[in-house]
Amino acid sequence: MDNADNPILVLGAGVLGLPILRRLAHTARSLPSERRFSISVTLRPSNAVFSSPPPSTIAYQSSDKPSPPAALDATLPELIQHHAVTPIAIDLARSSHDTLVDLFSGYHTLISATGYSITSSAVPPPFSETEHPSTVTMDATAFPVLIAHAALAARVDRFLPWAFGLDYVAIGRGREQKVFDAQLDVRELLEAHTKEMARRGEVGTQWVIVPVGVFSDLLGSRGWGVVDVPRAGDGDVDGKGEGVLRALGSWDTPITLTTPHDIALGIAHILFPKPSPSPQTPLPLPPTIRLSTSTTTYAALASTVSSVLNRDFKRECWDLERIARELEGKPGDTLWSYRAVFARGVGTAWEVEGDGEEGGLELGEEADARGGLEGVVRGWFGL
Repeated sequence: MDNADNPILVLGAGVLGLPILRRLAHTARSLPSERRFSISVTLRPSNAVFSSPPPSTIAYQSSDKPSPPAALDATLPELIQHHAVTPIAIDLARSSHDTLVDLFSGYHTLISATGYSITSSAVPPPFSETEHPSTVTMDATAFPVLIAHAALAARVDRFLPWAFGLDYVAIGRGREQKVFDAQLDVRELLEAHTKEMARRGEVGTQWVIVPVGVFSDLLGSRGWGVVDVPRAGDGDVDGKGEGVLRALGSWDTPITLTTPHDIALGIAHILFPKPSPSPQTPLPLPPTIRLSTSTTTYAALASTVSSVLNRDFKRECWDLERIARELEGKPGDTLWSYRAVFARGVGTAWEVEGDGEEGGLELGEEADARGGLEGVVRGWFGL
């Protein structure tokens, strides 16, 4: 295919997909013309952008009205209207391998921002119905592999699979979260592809796995259980009710957290490094590039929360024994399964440094890390 304009396809526009689209749109405007690229995004056919009339451009043409929103601040409709992001209506969970290959083959770079699994608006065989007969969630162990197979068959030049999480190689197979095994399946598939292309003397699809630890907003959510602290708007009027700060495993267990903003920024740095080869030259990518807004311990996190809010909270440690007891009573429980993995502290934390085949990425002044861990915590509480 002709990659002169380096078309990029992002799968999904959710918690991570939208920041990626914003960052790509921002980056596209800053590159010289010979390195420009087009951006498309897959959305469910039921997405409102396909049924609502496009926002009016009149307000932005008048001299006494504000300019169009900057890409980094734009909503999805604004990205489509003012920043040349092209929406593609497709139900990924219902799409066959051949349909995905046909779609992906039109793009130079594919970025999967769908999450571990995906929900469809109808029930395609062989997937089973949920409690709501009009929806189905594709098995989280099948979906990442399906996307990877299609990406390789489509011969996209660059592929970033949904692996924006932990170091699954370090964690290993057979842990409480079976979706982690699927991530290893994807990596092994990609590694086998690279070896086969090398045997043939061909380049093939270049891919990179991007571990980010835990999404910062998930770590700070009350439901996750680590920062179980009231905040205004969640039923506690002033956000000053009782709360608990918890550790998983021990207070010294390390953890890496990254904001979606920084993940998107890291992806832009990976795809468009400075200096960069020409657009037609395959971009050499190490198989793993780690990102981090902050790497800390649960003790340091608890102290930071208390310092930012200027309050002391009860502290509680959910050690491995406590978590194991919870899983005995709730086998397969998603949250407790995740907590068990994080409590071990293996494959959940790193410094963004490395050499050889694996590395980390310093994100510079544009990163959310400017405020460090304290900046992230302040964001959790709207400060």
